[in-house]
Amino acid sequence: MRETTLDGIWKLRADKIEDNSLGIKENMEWDMTIPGDVHDTLIKNNTIPDPYYGKNELDIQFIGRGDWTIYRSFSWKKEQQRAILRLEKVDTVARLFINGEKVRGFENEHQIHFIDITPFLKEGENVISFSFRSAESLATERNEKLAYPIPCSRYPNDSPNRNLVRKTQCNAGWDWGPCIMSVGIHESIKLFNTGSSLFENFAAIPRLKGDKWEVEFECWIESTEEKTIDAKAELAGKSVEGSFTLKKGTHKYSLFLFIPEKDIERWWPNGMGGHKLYRATVTVDGIVMERKIGFRTLRVKNEATMGGKELTISVNDRDIFSKGANWIPLDSIPSRMTRERYDELLQDAVDANMNMIRVWGGGWYEKEDFYELCDEKGILLYHDMMFACSTYPSDEWFLKSVEKELRDQIRRLKSHPCIALWCGNNEDLGALTWYEETIQNRDRYLKDYEKLNDETVGRVIMEEDTDRIFWPSSPCAGPGDYSDNWHSDGKGDMHFWSVWHEGKDFDFYHTVKPRFCSEFGYQSFSSLQVVNTFCPRDQFDLTSPVMLHHQKNNRGNEIMMEQFTRSFKYPSSFESSLYLSQVQQALAIETAVTYWRSLMPYCMGTLIWQLNDVWPVASWSSIEYNGRWKALHYAVKHFYAQVAPLLYIDKGRVFIKAVNDTKEKKNVEMRVRVMDYEGNVLEERNHSLTLGSMSVVEVEELYKSAYNRDNTFVVAETICDGEKEERSILMERVKNSSIKKSWIAFDNVEKLSDGSFSITIEAKSPAFYAVVESGNIDGRFSDNFFTVLPGESKTITFTPKQPVDEEKFKEELSVMDISRI
Repeated sequence: MRETTLDGIWKLRADKIEDNSLGIKENMEWDMTIPGDVHDTLIKNNTIPDPYYGKNELDIQFIGRGDWTIYRSFSWKKEQQRAILRLEKVDTVARLFINGEKVRGFENEHQIHFIDITPFLKEGENVISFSFRSAESLATERNEKLAYPIPCSRYPNDSPNRNLVRKTQCNAGWDWGPCIMSVGIHESIKLFNTGSSLFENFAAIPRLKGDKWEVEFECWIESTEEKTIDAKAELAGKSVEGSFTLKKGTHKYSLFLFIPEKDIERWWPNGMGGHKLYRATVTVDGIVMERKIGFRTLRVKNEATMGGKELTISVNDRDIFSKGANWIPLDSIPSRMTRERYDELLQDAVDANMNMIRVWGGGWYEKEDFYELCDEKGILLYHDMMFACSTYPSDEWFLKSVEKELRDQIRRLKSHPCIALWCGNNEDLGALTWYEETIQNRDRYLKDYEKLNDETVGRVIMEEDTDRIFWPSSPCAGPGDYSDNWHSDGKGDMHFWSVWHEGKDFDFYHTVKPRFCSEFGYQSFSSLQVVNTFCPRDQFDLTSPVMLHHQKNNRGNEIMMEQFTRSFKYPSSFESSLYLSQVQQALAIETAVTYWRSLMPYCMGTLIWQLNDVWPVASWSSIEYNGRWKALHYAVKHFYAQVAPLLYIDKGRVFIKAVNDTKEKKNVEMRVRVMDYEGNVLEERNHSLTLGSMSVVEVEELYKSAYNRDNTFVVAETICDGEKEERSILMERVKNSSIKKSWIAFDNVEKLSDGSFSITIEAKSPAFYAVVESGNIDGRFSDNFFTVLPGESKTITFTPKQPVDEEKFKEELSVMDISRI
């Protein structure tokens, strides 16, 4: 077999285009790189402006409503019996032509295709083309033919009926994302010259059997004839040889290899051990494929415990507290998704002590880079199937399309040790209570839901991957349980949105005790650095047209500004408003996580909504679109630390606890100080603690009534294995506190030999929620969003992405704290 690609420069042609203000007309052509997409191509050719700037998104909607063709020529010489084309991430409604003859059509972005194109080829030059029809047009056509409505959630500036096309659902717009209906092919186009059989893919699945690992090598092979071929598998210095007797069609064939447990180093999640990977190699009929795998046992517990039903992830027979966030696609423009950006963002999660990411169901099955990096970094995945916030059809054509999609993706991904569970969907069970149609005729829509989610999605998952659990929906109480997990907190996983959507106060997080909370979040505005990338200065107002366009949640500004007045003093400037929004976001999420983490082992997981952004926008993310950490992500690094103090206020009392979620017992020194806003220490106590593995202990409990609450705060710090963690908490809201305007300044700024900068900050009175900014210089602080106490200077480092001289850095450097809003 010989493999080539058809990647590189193609031609893009506009076929059917609406009238538009950008001068694009039918039959215009551009060079286009494949893998690639239409939007990126037109941007790079200076044909359209960047849709992320200003309100440009509105001007490019015609692209997703248009029809497009891409084509190129290639030379082919018949060397073997067949030519097989492999296609992945064809987005979305397209027809393939070779030399003017239609080969086949596509209507599902998530499927993987192997197509015999031999009958359409000729010796020498050939022309291949893909004719793309508007996905929105097809969705509209399908909607008009429905026997009854199939409702889905709608968002500002969205593409309707997105649930009727198997395309990345958030392409149609979301309450944090633009409507960019991408068109293109987002993976390499491969051409195989082969004989009567084709080795398509393999998975390597290790299972612990006593003192040995049994590794099953599942090989998917397509053949046009019955024959016997040789096969060999190699892993961890061991090998096995055999043969497969092929049947016509595509079938699975397996080899088994046994490896002693003593010869294997286990794979562990981040913070629990190493992430050792082994190269698995399979040779079938002379064709070699390889991938990396890890050895670990994993169990998802959903047992009846402590008056409810748990959701606990156990890896290598050790329960872990799942600490992480929800992942949405890396970008709204697929061509901007690079391995470098995946690596940076996933490393940001690791650096903030996360061990789990939830792949949210409104996105797509990610690129291979994503899964490889999660394996390498020890990030577990709570993996949704790609259905979200909607009802869906249960017609045979839809279910058949979904079944192929799932089989393709599970076979592609099941070897990855990072994947902990497969989840049927995001909030589709809850969505049955959202729409007038589903409320009025629940039985009809519940039946549709069961046909798709249980009888199709669940069935296929359990057929294709017997080693992982099928978790029916996020949230849910577990298989076979249709409890209301928006409000019921005792079983399975919960999505808790009352603080945001209902505008409840932050301490409302204390009214629930989830066994596992897989979604909860609070919005903030972008930082000034990011606002500068999409908003002209004359629009620097939270209610300006551009700023409102980059706020996709209808009540987002209202909720944030109401909280400004409820807990803080209203900010005096645009810049102060941006700062305060990120402070209150961090405080909201820390309030939730600190309390829920203190409930361990009753609560065994918190996944923040959300980690990242698809474009620059006001959102729930902890990391901005340009990679800048918000105050929240710096807070996450501390409140997700493996050994840390936990401080929270509930029912008039300040609870001071310590947590250890490592595998080992830890000796911890803890200091607790009660201070006033002058910086005086009113009380100080030291504690020597021994914390068992996966344990929380209460250290102190203070009654607020015993103190002058508007002039008092608590600082707690732990030291374990030389690592210090410090958190502070005010006894009263900022607006009701007598916080003095701080004098906070940079005592020393020095460029280090590696190009980073050392920054020392000092204050004359306590400076709360201090955030250091680097202006227009991209980079990362070692720490941020902290309290600076008088007489206790704080030294941090800043690592710029690009080299910068010391004077320029000093000019850009600034610091803000809560007393100066």
